[in-house]
Amino acid sequence: MRKKICLLLAAALVIGLTACGGKDDATEATTAEVTETVTETGASDGDVTEADSAGSTEEATEEAEAVPEYSVPDEYTFDGAFKLKILGYEYFDTEDKYEYNIVNIYYDFTNITDGKFRGVNSIYWHATQDGEELQYDPSSNITFSNMDYNDNIWFSLQTGVTIRGYAQFACKKDSTSPISVGAGEKNEEYPFTFDVYPTWEMPDMRSEKFEFAKVDNPSYGPGNIDSGSSEGKYDIKINGIKNYSTDDDFNAEGELVKHNIVGIEYTITNNSERATNPFMLMMNDNYVFQDGASLIDCGAGVELPEHGVTQKERTLYQDLEPGQTSTVVVYYKLRSDSPIEVVFKTFLGTEPLADMVYELELP
Repeated sequence: MRKKICLLLAAALVIGLTACGGKDDATEATTAEVTETVTETGASDGDVTEADSAGSTEEATEEAEAVPEYSVPDEYTFDGAFKLKILGYEYFDTEDKYEYNIVNIYYDFTNITDGKFRGVNSIYWHATQDGEELQYDPSSNITFSNMDYNDNIWFSLQTGVTIRGYAQFACKKDSTSPISVGAGEKNEEYPFTFDVYPTWEMPDMRSEKFEFAKVDNPSYGPGNIDSGSSEGKYDIKINGIKNYSTDDDFNAEGELVKHNIVGIEYTITNNSERATNPFMLMMNDNYVFQDGASLIDCGAGVELPEHGVTQKERTLYQDLEPGQTSTVVVYYKLRSDSPIEVVFKTFLGTEPLADMVYELELP
């Protein structure tokens, strides 16, 4: 429209000049000037329109390219501590069930310390979305395969052993912005970082099974030290396997199944100057490993007289006065038929006070 108006004005000017008897060269000059102005004006209008269109296209393209393809970061090593290998992620729209959605970060954790025991609770996690910190579920580590419903965040691992787990975050309901995740060995220090996009098509990681690599020859300690002392605290003797039993528990699929239990007998003498109970001692200094990962202590199996006995009635929980000796049986839930290694060491020490390896004879 602007071009047409400009052309009409130009024509009117030319006619006006001719009617007034203006010179041909003046007419030509004026016509050329007006034509040039019209051309420039038209070109300018066209350029603006094309630029706007190109700009819109570029912005749309950039927006479409803002979300990269699904990917996982490389394995990260925390020197002298552990390795963290991210396997993948899953994003869950909780719809009307919760006021937040959920993202799971699946990983393999490997202890690489020099003779120390570590668990996945060594990892510090952090995540933000749209600049806001997301809530982390510290006990969300998944139960894979033969690990049943025991939360593997509390498992202790010998050096070189790998365990699988996941970290879970509650993310924003109304946002498709990337979730920036950080992991570290110390709180507020997260050198391993990566992004997770809610719009990614993510695989079902929960269906992948994990089992500990079988260890036929446990070797944390020499495997033949049946007694030892913690100076000023206690004397310990590992008497060996007392019995086997079974009990019911839920597996990773939520099915009620039987699992095997082993009972280990210990004799403990309180060498301290105050009363203590064997349970607290066992909590701090005792480990039973199978395939390099600690076993969870549990109640006695259904076949044993101790089944269903309350904590207060069990010798394990009764105080020992200074100088007193007690014999206790502690029950552990087995994961496989691999040999077990029974270890006593001080909380911060690496050398075993007592260390015994036993082959299993499951019923």
